[in-house]
Amino acid sequence: MDQCSDGQLYTIQAAIPCKRGGPLNIESVEMEGPRDDEVLVCLVASGICRTDIDFCDNWDETDGAVVLGHEGAGVIERIGKRVRGVKPGDHVVLSYKFRDINRAIADAKRGDTIKPVLRISKE
Repeated sequence: MDQCSDGQLYTIQAAIPCKRGGPLNIESVEMEGPRDDEVLVCLVASGICRTDIDFCDNWDETDGAVVLGHEGAGVIERIGKRVRGVKPGDHVVLSYKFRDINRAIADAKRGDTIKPVLRISKE
């Protein structure tokens, strides 16, 4: 557990759609190590939410590959050079952080797509 942006490739397990509306396959994929402003989290729990399900229902193979899941809990393994406030070994929960929650709710009621920013918060 060191604090570097190493550019190393990691093999991870990911939920990947195989066809529109179809099941998700759990597959091994390669992922780069954290960039300067990113963290690498070893997930111990993850969820597929309604947003992911809706995406699968409208996804087409020609859209290209996608890894689903944006909510989870785990332990930070590595951090980028510019990351502050967390360190390797910290337990974290990953979720959305809305810039303006009232606007996000209003947009959702109109049927607009919510454009969240990933939030990492310490447990």
